[in-house]
Amino acid sequence: MQRGLGVKVELIDRAQLKHLEPDWAVDEVDLAAYEPDSGYGDGAGAANDFLARARDLRVMYLSKTESSLRIEAERVCIDSVTATYFRSDAQDKFLVGDFYGRRGADPDNFPQRAAHHELEEIIERACHRVPKLENAEVMRGATGVYDMTPDWRPLLGEIGALGDCMSAPAFPA
Repeated sequence: MQRGLGVKVELIDRAQLKHLEPDWAVDEVDLAAYEPDSGYGDGAGAANDFLARARDLRVMYLSKTESSLRIEAERVCIDSVTATYFRSDAQDKFLVGDFYGRRGADPDNFPQRAAHHELEEIIERACHRVPKLENAEVMRGATGVYDMTPDWRPLLGEIGALGDCMSAPAFPA
């Protein structure tokens, strides 16, 4: 489906994945989907930038408006086996997230703080893939609404090109 929408994606085997990410533990991975052009979105940053510019232009702010995504050419990993996603964040930081949660959660009413036991579980799952994280320190935890497409692979593009990829109900990360 992704290729049909113009996404550059290829299946790579365990050896190819280990070559790309030598520090990852990939013994149980037979195949991985590799998307070299993929990126990640900083929704809070984009929303704040839009709001600041709108205020500069004396535009009235209305909630529940769309925002755009910032894409960077760094590695992003979505690990469906451990149900985590992770990426580097600055030179000495690593962002780890989780895409478990209650489907259909109200985006205006979700937990505002991550529970300590939930953070520990997420880190434990991420350490399965990236063992070097075992000695990392947690700076902070955050929660949010995670909007997903039906195939759990969000895409960015023209609306006409993504007509079959409508968002699934949101849930807290």
